[in-house]
Parts: sequence; structure tokens; C-alpha cells
Amino acid sequence: MAVDSSSTPSQPPGSVRVPSTAERSLIDLTKRYDIILGSSSKWRRTVLEASGCRCVDVISPDIDEKSIRGSTPLETTYKITEEKADAIMDRIGDKGWTGLLVCSDQVSVCDGECREKPETVEEARRFIHSYTDEGLPVSTVSTMVVVDIETGRRAYGNHEATVRFAPIPPAVVDRLVEPGYPIYTCSGGFSIDDPIMGQYCTSVEGGVDAVMGMPLGLLEKLIVEYTATSGSLLLRCRAGLEKILAGEVNALLAPLKKRNKGTGGTGGLVVISNSGEVEFRWPTPEAVELLSQKCRVAQSISQRVAPGSSPSSPAYFPCTSLDELIDRLGTGPLSEVLRERKAFISRVTSDDSKLDGGPAVVHKLNAALALTTEVTNGAPVMIDVSDDMCSVEYIRRDESTTRPWLDDSPPTVTVEEKPLRQPSWSTIGPGTSPSPRRRPHRQPYRGVIPPPTVAAAAVLKTSILSILSRTPANRAATEDVLVWDPFCGQGTLMLEFASVVLGVPLSAATEVKATPHANAHRLQFIATDPLEENVTAARTNLAKFSTYCQPWFPPRSMTNARNSSPSAAPHYGGRKIKRDALRHEEVDSNVSAEDELLSQAEASSSPARPVGSDPRSFSTDEDKSWNLPIRFSINQAPFHSVLPHIQGPMIITHIHSQRFATHQGIKMFQTFGHLVGSRNDWAGVYVLTDSKAFQTYSRLVWETQFEIQTSSDSKMRLLRWTGLRRGEAAATSSVKQSR
Repeated sequence: MAVDSSSTPSQPPGSVRVPSTAERSLIDLTKRYDIILGSSSKWRRTVLEASGCRCVDVISPDIDEKSIRGSTPLETTYKITEEKADAIMDRIGDKGWTGLLVCSDQVSVCDGECREKPETVEEARRFIHSYTDEGLPVSTVSTMVVVDIETGRRAYGNHEATVRFAPIPPAVVDRLVEPGYPIYTCSGGFSIDDPIMGQYCTSVEGGVDAVMGMPLGLLEKLIVEYTATSGSLLLRCRAGLEKILAGEVNALLAPLKKRNKGTGGTGGLVVISNSGEVEFRWPTPEAVELLSQKCRVAQSISQRVAPGSSPSSPAYFPCTSLDELIDRLGTGPLSEVLRERKAFISRVTSDDSKLDGGPAVVHKLNAALALTTEVTNGAPVMIDVSDDMCSVEYIRRDESTTRPWLDDSPPTVTVEEKPLRQPSWSTIGPGTSPSPRRRPHRQPYRGVIPPPTVAAAAVLKTSILSILSRTPANRAATEDVLVWDPFCGQGTLMLEFASVVLGVPLSAATEVKATPHANAHRLQFIATDPLEENVTAARTNLAKFSTYCQPWFPPRSMTNARNSSPSAAPHYGGRKIKRDALRHEEVDSNVSAEDELLSQAEASSSPARPVGSDPRSFSTDEDKSWNLPIRFSINQAPFHSVLPHIQGPMIITHIHSQRFATHQGIKMFQTFGHLVGSRNDWAGVYVLTDSKAFQTYSRLVWETQFEIQTSSDSKMRLLRWTGLRRGEAAATSSVKQSR
């Protein structure tokens, strides 16, 4: 018996469409910024959640959309989107919220008719009939706005998608138009993810997410446009230092904001935009110059160039081929900018684009610029291509920025090892120890300071300035703030720290002035190292630093009011120290009879001072000749000979694993931990190190301030001593548990 095929239900020709996972770049953006969805539509939130994007809150705008109309579908969606954003911002704008508000509206267009959500069964049936029986395509027109809640800045965009349906049987249509069915909440009265109607959807052009009212591609583009503001400064640093860099930028801008209050300040916001990148949006020219000269944690600083004539033009512009980029660079506003700055292309970076990076591309772009703008050399420009978008950055400071005061001369190789010559004043300590031997000379920094050292100086600046700002309770007590680096090496950390405290620009050819702290004269650096070649290099670098600072600190008499004259010999605890004791000449460690008589005479004429009461005792006449607000004293001595004679300093030093990777290094770690842990008068103990052995054998409890991955198996950490030794920490923990 034959079966009537017309009575057998046929398989629907289409398939149910669901939103796919968003691009990884968009997911990262929604993790970086707090996204607040301004919509009453459950479909938009469904798309965000299904795509993996983070949405921290949903707020309904509660407006009458029916009363808002425009002359075209696009104008209608724009007005409704704008009204939604205004309504929500009126409610949350003054609550101190931060993040990005995303509002969107959508209408459907079929055969020239603008359609919104159906209100009656007849209207819903008519909509479905036109899609299925008449075979007319339906298009969705969407408008989206991304609003910065803190500043109110907005970025608008539009998107269009097209959907086609196969004929739907009447029985199925009857089920779809039943009151309460989900199509009544959809613009145009259709749904491609509905388990029934979606089976008859045959094609979707423009994205499933766009048809459902949340075009993810447009959302990413608008967030990128918001974050990639033209004119913004991009400050790049080593990954892990973003917060330190942002803190340094805010600290540098604070005086400028205070001075320019009410006249525009310094610009806009400081945000951490990517790993190893901090962005300062809408900067003023004064702020750009200040950060370019004084921001030290940033390894490179560049500024985005707008391709459009308007300063508010987005920094990114479409670019899908090399020829298109050449045309864009050779004509229009970008050409004028590049010509004015005499710029040339120094680097092209591309990511998943048709524009390949490399010297060939750089050469071709420079050749094109030379023909169109007559530019062959000048300031460097970097072109960044991501997917089909491109940006141009004017490099204000590159990664090769050096410190002019660092010694960049070739190192002198030490052929033979000789016993260390200790200064005579080290015999004041409790006994003498065997003289350590010289180690092979380390390669100098060649004028470029490693990022961990720069970051350590930026972090510790806050601690030092807070101490300098305090007023001593006892006016009779010394007001000096003593900083000691027991392993100074070539003085890199000391000089970087001094340049930060003094606010010295990184280039002398600038109008930016040095801004020393008001109490910088109270600060004294004592740098010691057991190796003579390190002390010599440190003194050479300090002499260069002093010469470099002359435009801001002209030569003057450095006579201390508490000394009788600039040539007064340094004293310590009632004992006279020979003037050349802290220099490199050979001196007999035994005190002569003449010195003993002088010491007795001084002891009888003035009361004895407690040990460590006069930190100026480490400064010689030579140390007073650097013509700087800060006093320096660089000495050759092992740390254990100096430590007993210093009272209440802040220890800041750098211990490199390669320098102390010996058995003597482990003994040194143990001695250092014992001597430091035996006293509690330190203003702070900070050690920058990549040595795990130091943390183990010092037997002190350290707190990590920051850490940077320096190699695949090594991390550089800035450690702060908590004031506890290893055994004391365990005892304290057990007491707390017993309570």
C-alpha cells in the first residue's frame, strides 16, 4: 500500500541559529573594562553570556521607545539608543561609577517597511507571512553606543544583517502567533534561535549575534575606538610593572593638575590598557613633554596620530592591504602630520592581517613616503596593524633611551686578583675579618638601566619622600635621612634613586625643569662596595651625574652649617678619622700616636657622642664637592665593617645572583641576615634580588613588593624586610593560633 507523502511531516529546511563564542580579543576587553548593559532585552544579555563576554550589571532604561521616531530606520535607532544612554546616565552619572555603558537598539526592515515588536496576533501573522510565503528577506538595522561612565565620552556605530526563511506550514505559524510566544519580544516578529521558527531559517548574513540585537563585532570596534583615542600617549613597560608605571604617571601629573586646576589640568585618564602598556588619554602638550622627560618606568613612549582632520577622530582606521596603507599615509591629514614632523617608518607590527611585517614593508613604506611627502629621515613612527585596522604612533622615546650620567666606557678587565685594601676607619668596628678577594669585573650597564632597577627606584621614592616630609619630634636630633647601599656596584641604583628624588629630566635639551623635593638637602646616600673597581666606576658615574645636573643645580658652596668650614675633617664618635681614610690610597690600619693624642684632646673638649649619632661622619671633603642638594659618600668597604657604625638608615641595595653565586656568597647572606636581624632601628630594609638563596640563607621574613620575569627560570623581586626573623615568625604564628 502506497503512503501519501503529503500527509507526512517533512524535515524543516533550515536550522536553529545560536550565537557563537566571541573573539578572544573582545573577551579580553570585557575583562579589562566593567561592561554595564543598558537594555531591557533578555536577548542581548543572552548573547553576551553565551559568547563568553563579561557583563557586571544590566540596567533597564525605562523609556517610551514608541514615542521616538526618525525619518529613516537608522535615524530611529540612533535616537532611541541616545535616549537610552541619556536616561541611564542621569541615574548613575553622579554615583561615582566607572566602566563602560553599552546601549543598543534595533529595528527590522522588510520591503521598505520599518518593523518593531509586533503588538497583535494579526500583525505577527502578517510579518511571518511576508518572510516565509512571499520569500522577502528581512534586515536588522542596529545602532550601538559605548559610554565612558566617568567622563561621559561616547562612541557610536551601526550594523546591518539580513535573514531569509523558508515557507512555514500554517499549523506551525498558528503556534508561533499564540499570545505570549517569544516572537512578541523580538523586533520584526521573528527569531532565529527559537526551537520552532529557527528551523526554517535558511541563511543569515551579518552574524547571528547582530540579528539578536548585540553585534559583537561592532561592540569590539567601539571599545577599541574608545580605548584607542587619537593623541593618547602609550607608555610601554615590562610586563608586571603596569601598576607601578600608572602610579608613577599619576604622581608626575599631580603637581601639574594642581597648578592648572580649572584650566584643563593635564588631560584625561590613565588606564592600564594591555599587558605591559599604560595609556594616558587626551593629554595636554605640557603633560606629554613632562612624561616624555621624567617617566622612568616606561621603556618607550609613543603618541597616536589621528588619520582624520578632527582631533577626536579614532586612532584606528581600516587597512586591508599594503597599497591601501600607502595611499592613506601619502594623502590627507596623516601625510600632513608626517611631513610636519619629518617622520619615517621605523617599525611595522602586524597581527593576523594581510600586511606582513618586516624590513621589506618598512622599506617600501619609507620609499612611498619619500615620494609623496619628501621625507627621508627624521622622527621615528611605528605602524601597528591588527586584523583589518591600523594605527600610526609617533615615537617620543624609544627603548634605547639611556641615562647620560652612566659610564658607557669599555670595561677594564682585571687580570690578577689582589687582596682588598680596607679603609683605616673600618678598624673602629669590633675586630677585623679576613680581606675578601676581588671578583671578575662585571659588564657595565652601558647607559641603559634594567627595568627592575628603575621600578625599584620608583616604588621606594614614596617611602623616602614620606620620611623626608616628617618633622622630627625632637628638634635637637638630627634631621638627616640616611640611605645606605651596602653593595652599590657601579652606583646604578643609587643614581637612579637620586634622579627620581631630584626630579631630573632624562634629557638636558628640554624646557622641563628638575623638581627636587623640598627637603632633599636632608637626604644622604652612603654607598659601599668591597670591590675597588666598582667604587671607581660609581664615583665616575656620580661625577657625570653632577655635571649633568649643573643646569638645574649650579655650582655653589656646599658648606654645612653644622661644620665649622668646608674643609672640616669628618668625625665619628669622638674619634678623628684621617681625611684620606675613605679614599683609595693605602693607609696603615694602626692609629698613629699623633691621631691618638688628637682623639684624647677632642674627647676632653667635647662630650662623647653615642655610636652612630652623626651620619655625616661618612662624608669627606670630596663628597661635599658634587654640587647637588643630596649628599653622597662612596666608600670601599665590606658591609659588615660599616653596619655596626650606622644608626637608623634605610637600606636599599641590589643583590645579583651571578655576583654572589659562590660559597662565600652564602656566608655573606647569613651574615647579612644576622646583622640586620639583630637590630630594630632600621627605617626600612629593601633588597632587589633574583637570588632564591638570599631569601633562604638570610633567615629573615621578606615581603615581595613586586616581581618581574627576567628569564625563563628567574624572577627579579623587590623584597621588604617585615622586621621578623624566620624563627620569630613561626613563634608569632603559633601564639596567634593558640589565642
